Order: sequence, then C-alpha cells, then structure tokens
Amino acid sequence: MDVSPPAPSLTPRETAVLAWADRARRTRLTVRDVAEAVGPSAAPKTASSLARKGVLDRVGRGVYVVRPLRAIAAPWSVSALAAVAALLEGQRYYVGGPAALALHRLTTQAYGSVVDVFVTGHRRSRELGGARLVYHALPPQAFDFGLTDILIEGTALSVSDPERTILDLLENPRLLGTAETFAVVGAATARVDITRLLQYALRWPNLSTCQRLGVLLERAGTRPDTLRPLAEHVRGAGVTAMLRAAPRRGPTNPVWCIVENDAGIAPGAAGVNRAATRRKRKGAA
Repeated sequence: MDVSPPAPSLTPRETAVLAWADRARRTRLTVRDVAEAVGPSAAPKTASSLARKGVLDRVGRGVYVVRPLRAIAAPWSVSALAAVAALLEGQRYYVGGPAALALHRLTTQAYGSVVDVFVTGHRRSRELGGARLVYHALPPQAFDFGLTDILIEGTALSVSDPERTILDLLENPRLLGTAETFAVVGAATARVDITRLLQYALRWPNLSTCQRLGVLLERAGTRPDTLRPLAEHVRGAGVTAMLRAAPRRGPTNPVWCIVENDAGIAPGAAGVNRAATRRKRKGAA
C-alpha cells in the first residue's frame, strides 16, 4: 500500500525551475538561478512558492536546496552539513572542530548538535538543519593550508583535514573541552600523518599551541628526532602551561618550556560543556 504524500501541484513556472535544475544538475539554487528559468521579476515569488510546497528548502537569504524526489512534500529536512555547504558555496569557509573529528572518524562520539564553521568575517550564530552553527572568524591566511572537500548529499563541503583539525582544537580547547582535546590528540597520533601535522605546526602563529602539541606528541611516543624541528621552532618561547586557566603547579617540561599542570584531569573535568553553557545563557536572558 502506497502511503506516500501526494505530490504538490506545480505551476508551469515552478515546473520550469525544476526542469532547469535537473538539466544543470543543480542541488543548490539561488534566486538568480531561478531567474534563469522564469525571469528576474518572477524569481523571488517562484522560489518562495516552491519552498512552501516542500520542493525547495531555504537555507539562507535567497539560497535553497532542491529536495530529493522521495522527500518532496514529505517530512524531511536538509542535514546541517549539507545546509552549510549550500549556504557558503563559493565563499572562504570550512567546518572544523568536533564535527570534523567525526567526519574523519577520529572519534567514536557523534557531534551533531553544534557545527563549528570558520569564516573570514563576523557572522552571527544561527540554527540550521537541526543544529547550532557557531561561526569563528579567522584571518585570510588561515585558509591557505589544511583544508579538504568532502561530498555531503551531492554538495562539496569544505572541511579541515585531520591534521588541521587537531591544531584547531588545541588552539580553541573550548570547542571540545581541554581534557577531551588532549585525549583525542593522544589517540589520533597513530592515525594521522605526523609529518604533515608538524609541517602545519611550523607555520602556526601561536607558539603556545605548538608547545602543547609537542608535549602531547612526546607523551604518545613520537620519536625525539621527529619532533626536533618543532622543538627548535618553539625555542625561546615564553613559559606557558598545559591548562591555561589552572594554577601552574607541576613539572616544567625542559624541551617544550611548558608547565605540565594537567595531571589527573579526565574528560568532562576541564573545558566547557557547550550545551550546558547554552542552556545557562538562555535561562539568564
């Protein structure tokens, strides 16, 4: 027995838009694309009508995703990652943090409620595709290395590669939590390209991040001769600490010039629980 919802009744203009998208093999449409099929004056109204009828999903101002045929007029929504790929196509951006960890299978945890998106300018966080998009502004040169594309629902998504993901997490431990970040980096050393990771670190602007990376790689058993270029890179850097906000009590690593004050921390004991933080902020508003 067929229980599929009835197909929506489409106007000739709406049918022309879908035919154009099919010929062009487009899963992402802008109002300008719609204008190619129906003309500029009718494009905004036609796009909005197709979205109301469940044929398109609006992911941003004037940006839509074409639903698969099986999902037309049915309960369905574009995934957060596919929505990001459609929304930011043609712009400088990448998805990093915990979402990138999961995409590269560097963790067994599922991170779907928050997607960290790195961009060149300021953007306000928003809900999209059932997730919270949190934007992080970076200078243009930060997009010159360590990025790759992954195909998500037919659209290319820009993502930090495994090695760049590790550096971003060490630079921004609030994305995952300090203890979780240290645990992930330690476990990932056997699964990433150490040579590439060190090459990225040698061009990383924040030396304290490189110092923490050196300690974690050393703890994971990376050979001293492999780490020597990184050790030389951070030579002369000021004394820092593994945990930024904790008292500097513990031994000082002579190679990396860093206080190892993270003894005894466990995942969940340090860093920020982002879901709890959001709930607290909403309650205080």
